[in-house]
Amino acid sequence: MPEFSVIVPIYNVEAYLERCLNSLKNQTFTDFEVLCVNDGSPANEQFIIDRFVKEDERFKGLTKPNGGLSDARNYGIERACGTYFVFVDSDDYVNERLLEKYHEMHVKCGSDYVVCDYLQVYASGAESEVIRMKKVTGSSIIENPELIDAVGNCAWNKCYHRDLFMKTGIRYPKGYLYEDLGTSYVLLAYAKKVSFIDEALIYYGVDRPGNISTKVDRRLFHVIDMCQKVWDDYQTMKLSDLCAAQLVLLFRKNLVSALRKAVVCPDKKFKEEFIHSCFDFMKQFNKIDKIPFLSKKDELIYENRLACLCYSKLKR
Repeated sequence: MPEFSVIVPIYNVEAYLERCLNSLKNQTFTDFEVLCVNDGSPANEQFIIDRFVKEDERFKGLTKPNGGLSDARNYGIERACGTYFVFVDSDDYVNERLLEKYHEMHVKCGSDYVVCDYLQVYASGAESEVIRMKKVTGSSIIENPELIDAVGNCAWNKCYHRDLFMKTGIRYPKGYLYEDLGTSYVLLAYAKKVSFIDEALIYYGVDRPGNISTKVDRRLFHVIDMCQKVWDDYQTMKLSDLCAAQLVLLFRKNLVSALRKAVVCPDKKFKEEFIHSCFDFMKQFNKIDKIPFLSKKDELIYENRLACLCYSKLKR
């Protein structure tokens, strides 16, 4: 059994795939497998995958009908043999010491959920930017619910013990955007020891052409679905009371980010429907009126940003 299973969903990323796989092949920590999941891509990625599989026995090629990012990750999870799971998006690449650093954290801290910083890389040529995750104390959300505000949505800057998936049955929701939002915080709820690496080890491509995170269509409503899923899951685990304030803050941040995308859409009917849906979703939390780690000024900024953003754009 390898220490790490690195799961790489692959779809229409021919121009970026070799860079991604080379960054994994050159890892300083060598006990790993890479599951290259060809998600029915119409491009020529399979030739690249086959070459890596032939040259390095740690690489495994998996092929499936197209089902989207979540489905490809889930397909890899079911076939992964490693003690720890790492997800790498195929248009990104990683530092050669990524797995070494994850391994050190597992050995030193016994962590089952590790988070690292990342570098935003712009195809437009804009200067790269390091994104620092908020470092908080406490090994789990039971000890410190503020971990919810620290780990971030994305799956690809984290390393998880396989038990967080295999013993809970957690999988990425198929067919949804914002699938990381609907999964990362539920995995966090089950984690016994959360640790942070204060180093940017992932190189995240922000603005490549065709990146699904930049598109605006009706799938934007999925952010509301995933927020609701997280809330429902925390209620089921009887953690919603303990974590209510942090979850409300999480939902506000994600909705404000989605609203920034929605308000530039020329379809006024779509824009108005989405804005009202965001407000309708948040109504269920009206009784939760205090975010303990925000100042009153910060609280007003969030409320005003949401309201003003919506009002000003609805008039256009």
